[in-house]
Amino acid sequence: MIGVTEFLIMLASASPALVLWIAVIIFATVMLRRGGGRAERFLITGAGIKIIGNLLSIPAAFIPLWLVDRGYSMDYASSVSNYCGIFLNIIGMAGILCLVYAFWLKFKEGYLGGVQEELKPPFPDGGGKGVGDIYGLS
Repeated sequence: MIGVTEFLIMLASASPALVLWIAVIIFATVMLRRGGGRAERFLITGAGIKIIGNLLSIPAAFIPLWLVDRGYSMDYASSVSNYCGIFLNIIGMAGILCLVYAFWLKFKEGYLGGVQEELKPPFPDGGGKGVGDIYGLS
């Protein structure tokens, strides 16, 4: 049977990724408290999903060994291990998609928010700022 020592070794091997995702959650929480919006929420969600995936990968590594100890064949244990790996990869991909969407939202807000306010087309009645008004050409 798998003991505490093996579990701690697996936890130690996963700890750099866990520390990274915890730092991302702390950073995004600070940003959310300072007036962040939807992008920060997706950043927290994606990092949380990645932490869950990393934590689930630790016991998933022991499932084939446990099955073989219980008397199941190696073929069955390897197929269960493959299905667990696919499931963990889907969880990881969901986390990555949330992170990519969060960055896309943030850069879209930052880029379009400033440009749209400064470069409004000039209207015949004089309303709005045109490109010439901004650079002092008109």
